[in-house]
Amino acid sequence: MRKPEDLDRLAAQRVRVTGVYQAMTISQRGDAKAELAEPGAAGIRTDSGQVVLLGVYHRADGVRASDERQRHDGKRVEVIGVLERRTPAELAPDGQPGATMINPYVHSIESIRQVDARQ
Repeated sequence: MRKPEDLDRLAAQRVRVTGVYQAMTISQRGDAKAELAEPGAAGIRTDSGQVVLLGVYHRADGVRASDERQRHDGKRVEVIGVLERRTPAELAPDGQPGATMINPYVHSIESIRQVDARQ
């Protein structure tokens, strides 16, 4: 995925996403910092500026291991997995959809590897 318009064309397909790995804290506070020693959310900031989440952040596949976050945070990586247009809504205890981030995400992740800045 190189451009935001690629999202519609590539949704639900196996893709290769390249960009800078970013450990994230999902919080209502905009100044919250990611604690790399803890498992948590992560995404890839592509060259176009789009953030693609790794898994669904409010489900088990979106909780990235602390060693992965420490190893890759701030580094250029390539992720291979299945791209989806937007994160599914999280349901509140009463069954109503809660507020959720609407970023695209990659699931069924096959690999994450660091790559040269040229790639």
